[in-house]
Amino acid sequence: MKNKLIINADDFGISYEVNEAIALCVNRHYINQTTIMVNMPYVDEAVKLSQDNGFSDLVGLHLNLVEGKPLTEGIRDTFFCDDKGMFISKVMKTPKYRMRLDKKISECVHCEIEAQIKAFLELGIGRKHLDSHQHSHVNPSILRILLPLLAKYDFEDVRLSRNLPPGKINGLKKVLKASVNSQITHYNNAHSKREVLGFGSMQDVNDTKTFNGITEMMVHPIIRKGRLSEAFADVSLDEWWDDNETFFELI
Repeated sequence: MKNKLIINADDFGISYEVNEAIALCVNRHYINQTTIMVNMPYVDEAVKLSQDNGFSDLVGLHLNLVEGKPLTEGIRDTFFCDDKGMFISKVMKTPKYRMRLDKKISECVHCEIEAQIKAFLELGIGRKHLDSHQHSHVNPSILRILLPLLAKYDFEDVRLSRNLPPGKINGLKKVLKASVNSQITHYNNAHSKREVLGFGSMQDVNDTKTFNGITEMMVHPIIRKGRLSEAFADVSLDEWWDDNETFFELI
């Protein structure tokens, strides 16, 4: 029996090369879901590509609090942004901010998340799924803001925190991930018809020996030197799928 797999292409809308690669992956049946960044410069092109290629119903929201220009003014005056008002990624790499934000900052983050949700819904495409750039949504400080907004706008599901391969996640990280995923799973069970139990990268999936239920794998397609590649590894997506199609079934 084949393992059940969702393959999500992250970063739709970030660049021409990524947009073209994602459309190609859909047409070759390498992925069955993608998530779009509504604050990035190629979002309109991404929407048109999804409509022209018949996969606009597979597009979710790739929440972005770490790169590009925010949609709201308030967050530009916080440590989430540089002196030019552009997002910086180091905030979500700082342990204290990953765990807790003060009231004022939380309000600014709330406004930005809600603005991105509204911008996504106004595109008139997609399904109500959410994940995030550089996994910022699984930080407890962000998740406690996010989940009520997802309920408010009737989102079906949200991506788990990375939990594959299970044998390589230990100690405090394991405890924290279990807590985060418990909250996410509780939300998903109440709103979604599908139950995803595992999430990881291509390498994580390759390193996991046993799969329980549905697993989500993230990829970052890009056209590089005429080759359909994974952006963060020297891997051909054509070759990966040829090597693995007998083991997995896209659902």
